[in-house]
Amino acid sequence: MKINLLLMIPSLKTGGSERQLVYLLNNLDKNTFSPNLILLTNENSFVEEVKDSVNIVRVKNYKNIIGSFWQIKKIIEDKKIDIVHTILPTANFFGGMIKLFMGKKISLITSQRGEHFSYFNKWTICDLFSHRVADFVVVNSKAIKNNCVDFLKIERGKIGIVYNGVPEVNNNHYSPPKETLKKYFLKDGIPIILSVGRFDELKGHQVLVKIISKILEKREIYLFIAGDGPLKKNVEAFVKSKGLENFIKFPGNVKAIEPLYRMSDIFVLHTFSEGFSNAVSEAMAYSLPVITTDIPANRELIENDIDGILVDINDHNTFSKKIINLLEDKQKRILIGKNARRKISKRFSIDKMVRKYEKIYDIIFKKQTVVSIE
Repeated sequence: MKINLLLMIPSLKTGGSERQLVYLLNNLDKNTFSPNLILLTNENSFVEEVKDSVNIVRVKNYKNIIGSFWQIKKIIEDKKIDIVHTILPTANFFGGMIKLFMGKKISLITSQRGEHFSYFNKWTICDLFSHRVADFVVVNSKAIKNNCVDFLKIERGKIGIVYNGVPEVNNNHYSPPKETLKKYFLKDGIPIILSVGRFDELKGHQVLVKIISKILEKREIYLFIAGDGPLKKNVEAFVKSKGLENFIKFPGNVKAIEPLYRMSDIFVLHTFSEGFSNAVSEAMAYSLPVITTDIPANRELIENDIDGILVDINDHNTFSKKIINLLEDKQKRILIGKNARRKISKRFSIDKMVRKYEKIYDIIFKKQTVVSIE
């Protein structure tokens, strides 16, 4: 008998959580699990990548909470769902409501993929409620587990860690093709620094611009900052105010990002908080040497000076020196990149991620006690 799963997420728009869900859906053992997917909105750029073996349903209007609740409940009953697994706070909220109403008829697994810092935040409230009624909570790093325990006061024993899966990639480095040079008005032979991440208050893009401006006082480099978000226009204006628009480029929300990774020399991310950085782990998979901030989640990915470099938050001088040192030491760049790729391949594969979820689903389905998922 197959285990009937219902996975729920607000959307499959471009993003790390969304990408991880696609990996999970496409690689689940379909002989054991029958996956269904509920999408709460129509922002679904990844939806075409989900295999046909997954039944996809869109909620008519998730802002109509009562109507959406009854639609989701009917899907659960019609599909004889055994386990509901929700991803991101809005989906967690609906999952919590369903669990309260249906009780032991279903098992609920919620998820948390970022830290909470304030109780006066709607996403914090969603997760506070949903994690408490859930049968199990999945997080993607020890840092997030500690945040759940210390800040949200969730019982440690009902939280399991499943690290994000990173796909195997072609890590052959190449020089930017002529069309790229022409598109972004680049001079050939100038090193390229890459950063990828959502433009929000946690990513520290303006700090990164200040760091790069220090380097540009001494030598020419290009910085590509890929991504989108509410603060993108602010960062673009900041770059323009410093007269750096010829050296700092904004390619936007790039769906096919592989060429950017492969033509870059160093990856940087000055982030204040992470759950598990998809951008950092993907850069490591491409054998790019990574320089990022010394925060708990990044320490789970990087051993300093072995497979990446960690720098204290807001230490502009050290950050810029580390970039310059790597630019001037090709052998160190290559060694750190090789070590990084080896670690990702060994510890953070998609297969490891999927098998761990399957283990959790099986334990929850059998109503067994989850001893430890680390």
